[in-house]
Amino acid sequence: MPTTRSAARNYELWCIIEGEDDTFPVTVPPEDTVYDLKVQVLAACDAMDPFRGLYARNLKLTKERQRLPDFSSNTNYLISSTLISAVWPTKPLQGHISVFVHLPSRTTLGKRRLAHNGSSDDFDFVRDSKVLTFAPSELGKPGKYKSLQGNSDQRILDDRPEADQVPPASLLYHGFGRFMDSFTDKGIRVESRRVNGLDALGVILGRELTAAAIGGVYFDGHYCGPHKAVTCVVEFKNELVDINSMPMIELTGYVARSRKQSSDYQSGPLFKGWNVPSLGLTVVGPYVTFYGVIFLGRSQWRLVPLTPTLSCVESACEGNDRMALYAAFSGAFSLLRHIDEDAQRYRLELPTLPHADRRFPYVSELPKYPPSAENAENEILRFRILRYLFPDTPPYRQLYIAKTLNGPEREIVVKFTRRYSIELHAFCANRERAPSILGFGQVPGGWFVVAMDYISEAVFPSHSTDLPRLRDQWTHDLRTLVDSFHEQGLVHGDLRQPNMICHGERIMLIDFDWGGRVGEASYPHARLNPQLTIGRQSVGGEITKNDDDRILQQTLQEF
Repeated sequence: MPTTRSAARNYELWCIIEGEDDTFPVTVPPEDTVYDLKVQVLAACDAMDPFRGLYARNLKLTKERQRLPDFSSNTNYLISSTLISAVWPTKPLQGHISVFVHLPSRTTLGKRRLAHNGSSDDFDFVRDSKVLTFAPSELGKPGKYKSLQGNSDQRILDDRPEADQVPPASLLYHGFGRFMDSFTDKGIRVESRRVNGLDALGVILGRELTAAAIGGVYFDGHYCGPHKAVTCVVEFKNELVDINSMPMIELTGYVARSRKQSSDYQSGPLFKGWNVPSLGLTVVGPYVTFYGVIFLGRSQWRLVPLTPTLSCVESACEGNDRMALYAAFSGAFSLLRHIDEDAQRYRLELPTLPHADRRFPYVSELPKYPPSAENAENEILRFRILRYLFPDTPPYRQLYIAKTLNGPEREIVVKFTRRYSIELHAFCANRERAPSILGFGQVPGGWFVVAMDYISEAVFPSHSTDLPRLRDQWTHDLRTLVDSFHEQGLVHGDLRQPNMICHGERIMLIDFDWGGRVGEASYPHARLNPQLTIGRQSVGGEITKNDDDRILQQTLQEF
């Protein structure tokens, strides 16, 4: 907040969390909004386990006089855009409870929270999950589905009606990534379809798929792994026109019920430290779709299509759908094998959650960079992801703050990206013009992972108080750096100010996703920022030295 605001005018609002007895104060200026108040509340409670992984927008606030015995949808929650002065026209009494904080969960803070290896136990949430309230066939009906999706704490994370803040499936479990690697390389009565279909799928996948009842619900077909929980589940429908229940939602319901039944018995300890992935297939008439289903805690499952809907009809897409199906079944075979192997290993040695939140990517180690010929054990960087780098990170950005687990403990940045020029990053880092690279590698699913120094005090050049004094020096340093990597046949592609940071008197480049060798590096096919296209002479997508020079000149003018 700007330092010109008078501290004497600030409001000290005393808060209490739903279901708790302890109170705590937060301080906000009256000209701030309710959203700013949420940010302050989150900062005050960030160390508490139920607040980990939450964002300011997840919190619901009410005034004391509006508190209801039953926190239903009729509660008058404070609107984020409302000014504090509009909610409290006069400064509240000191020590008087003014704000009630409601977490996005039906359980209360500090109650029904059990610890397991330093991680929260989600099993109370699982047992209370609304996904388990209805039979899967009922859950899949549009009315029930829409009602469920209206509950932010219980909804299925399927990117509907808008994208969920969850990493791609291949970053949640390595088997999903291997499925994607394989896939990218390569009118009967329903009872008869089920029997014949299960036989055929069993042969293809090398697993015995059977129809059975679990927890009082009948499955069209499923396979249980060594952990005695559903690893693969299949839902058959006659034809598209006959559907009155969404088959992919039914899949999620089946997986949830299987997990609950298994966790209530011998596999409970295993599930506490593992997200337990599953493969789902829907077969609707001649159309087959493959899904990944994985538990992400807080009564929520991630449901994501691993393939588009593919037709078994020979003429579909002139035979290309069938070729894609072959690749998809190859990927499914690989995925099931890895789930079984992991389940068997975890039965012998119970796993622990590698990161602070189940929703973070599974990756917890990388080869150190640059590699050397020393002891391989010393060449692995191990880390624990703590939080997103930026609050309210959009789903397409995979940037995290992590803590190192071997060597001196410190916070680092871990980035997951589809493209990356480690050569250009290293060139700049060796000249202290980019954060130092600590680790680099690739994981299944086509992802690059890079770990680098976290420079918490860094700011954009235009935000630096040193800009008037160092403008000429930074201009010279940037021009020299760009000329140097151009001489080595390298280009960056996006030398806008958001990809520059200042630390002390040093200016650095970041974001090397598009960079690389001249003649090889190219812009993505997505719509580009106008700053990258205005005045561009080249017609194709290849990134040229002229592109770098033109964009850099525009950026320097902003200084």
